Formats: sequence, structure tokens, C-alpha cells
Amino acid sequence: MHELNLYKEDAYLNEEYALVSKSTPLLSNLSMIENIMLITQVHEHLSRKSAKKRAYDALQSLGLDSIASLRYDVCSKKDIFYVQLIRAFEKKGAKIVIDQPFSFLTEENNINFILDALDVLLIPYQQVVIIDLKNQQSRYKEISCHIER
Repeated sequence: MHELNLYKEDAYLNEEYALVSKSTPLLSNLSMIENIMLITQVHEHLSRKSAKKRAYDALQSLGLDSIASLRYDVCSKKDIFYVQLIRAFEKKGAKIVIDQPFSFLTEENNINFILDALDVLLIPYQQVVIIDLKNQQSRYKEISCHIER
């Protein structure tokens, strides 16, 4: 557990990583689409209009366009997870680190919800690292999962 905490601490501080975690906050005064837009406006200096279109297209691809104008406090945990995943992907060149997804989304039984979202968003699996506890190993029985200890 100590190694996991050290890895997460490094990932939070390192600009080369983008985290998806139940402890990664979204800004409460912004809508879901604005939380996504913020990344491209800051990191890529996109105009508000361009950032909004890109964020909306990503939400729409996951069937989440209905939550675009909502704040996170009225969205489901799964919606928040997907918004964080989109935000992480918008940080171009960053390794996406998904922190203990089954503690974030306890109702999920396997990794398919993540793999499906990666496929829809065209996120290469090599760009993603999932860190989790050993007791969750049975949820990673997919062919595409390479487990390191």
C-alpha cells in the first residue's frame, strides 16, 4: 500500500501524468463541459469556442451530452469518471493514470467499462496505466490487461 501511495503522489505532482481518481476534484463552480474545456484552454491555448466543441464531441461520443451543462454534484459517479477520463486525455502527451477504478465505481464488476470508453475516445491502451490493489485482480481478466506487480 505504501508503494501505491508513493506512485500516486508522484503522479499527482508530475506534469507527464493525468490522473483519473475519486480523489481528483472537478471544479464545483464549473459545469462538466467547462471542466473539460479548461484543460485545452490552458494547455493548448484553444479558444473557448474550439474547446467547447471538442469537449462536447467527446461527451457526445460517450452518450453524455445531456450532462454537459450540469455540475458534478448532480452527476453520477460514472459520469464523473468519464469526464475525468476525457480531461486526462485532453492533456496531450500525458500518461493517463487511473487510480483504483473499482473503489471509484463499486458497482462495476470488470474492466470493460474502461476498455469500451478508451475505444470510443480512441485512447491507445499503451497511454493508460491502471493502478489498483491486488485484491481487485480478478476484475482484470481481459486479454488486453498486462498486470505488473
